Amino acid sequence: MTQSVIACFYCGLPADTVDHIIPRVVVTALMDIQFTAGRMTVPACRECNSALGAKVFSDPLEKKRWIKVWLRQRYKRVLQMPPWSESELAELQFNLREMTEAALRLKELIKSRIAW
Repeated sequence: MTQSVIACFYCGLPADTVDHIIPRVVVTALMDIQFTAGRMTVPACRECNSALGAKVFSDPLEKKRWIKVWLRQRYKRVLQMPPWSESELAELQFNLREMTEAALRLKELIKSRIAW
């Protein structure tokens, strides 16, 4: 039996948490009510959910736009990494080549998260 992977609403990575559209702390403070689990939530990866914290936005799409800006800023140096050709990578010593290839993979992952 295969399990379907639920994507983070904000970036497309596998979701391992849920983000409350209106942060629980805000609902509890403003309305003085018991927040019902699962109410007004979207699937989120841990990094996006942590970045959002208790920030308040008007809607989930505004949160998604904020995450894209945040990802660009957080991974600015990785995203600025120049492309490397196979011949350039082949000239590097093993450890440096491995680190460079890992950074290039991370760059592609971040670009796909921003494009999600």
